Amino acid sequence: MRLGLAGGSRVTGRLVVPYGPDSSSFVYCPGLYGPCQGTSTRRVRTVPTAEVVLVETRRGSRATRGAVVGALVSAGGAAVFCALTDTGGCDPARGGYFSYVLLPAALAGAGIGALIGATIPVWVRAP
Repeated sequence: MRLGLAGGSRVTGRLVVPYGPDSSSFVYCPGLYGPCQGTSTRRVRTVPTAEVVLVETRRGSRATRGAVVGALVSAGGAAVFCALTDTGGCDPARGGYFSYVLLPAALAGAGIGALIGATIPVWVRAP
């Protein structure tokens, strides 16, 4: 979860104690990963409900967007490379351009873009 505080800052973490209608504070462990078990740990933080103006939850990642951008950038780079060099494998008339250059470049770029996009979370306002 990510909390927007009254001062304009944001904190990101995992709830340690469930938050309900009668709760007076958010008890969380900073960061999205790593050990933080129980409320007795020194890493546990508490924020009064009055200081919180926005609550967001994580809903997936940008992996799909990263794959699309990666494929387009990589395919564009391959097209520029073929335009600037005089290699036989880039000749579209011989059929080698799509199967040997464009498609592998797009697939590799999509994979790299998806890996990068998977590290970027999507945050949505909590209900």
